[in-house]
Amino acid sequence: MSSLGTSYSEDFAFASNDELILVLRKLGLFPWMMSKISGIASKSSPGFFMTFDFVQSRLNLQNFDFERLFRDRLNWSNPTVKRVETIELNSVIYKRRMIAQVAGVAVYEVVAGQVPDAAVRQEIYRQTVEVSFEHLLIFVDEDRSQSYWHWVKRDGKKQVARHFSYYKGQSGDLILGKLGKLVFELEDFEK
Repeated sequence: MSSLGTSYSEDFAFASNDELILVLRKLGLFPWMMSKISGIASKSSPGFFMTFDFVQSRLNLQNFDFERLFRDRLNWSNPTVKRVETIELNSVIYKRRMIAQVAGVAVYEVVAGQVPDAAVRQEIYRQTVEVSFEHLLIFVDEDRSQSYWHWVKRDGKKQVARHFSYYKGQSGDLILGKLGKLVFELEDFEK
């Protein structure tokens, strides 16, 4: 008799993770499967998987719901500034909105018709430093199908720009691997 994993790979083919999740929910197996995955994950690496919900995080990322990703999955705080700020560059309006923050680091979503070029991204970064020194900018096109993540890593006087792109349809595992390290618990602030 084959294991569930072998049986799945031999007998079933799903177009996406979403389709698999939908089928498991219809069969009533999704909670059972998640409890098994959580149990295995928490035994193999306590502290990471118990606080970082990879499946829900992936859904938030794939749905371009970055606010929920940071606040609900990574346990970041509500934004301290709730208004949408407009930045006009080269006759294009960019809408910048803080979506989460923790320990002096803010996450901003910047939306326009399309993801801007490097020169515009740099100018928006420069303007954002004036209001929030440590931050992450997520540039998103109006259709919410592509994003460009930009932050600066500081090491003493050295500053290194970091970035990556995420497009609708990608799994997002690389980004989620990096974001999983940004999970905050109350205990982190009590130390």
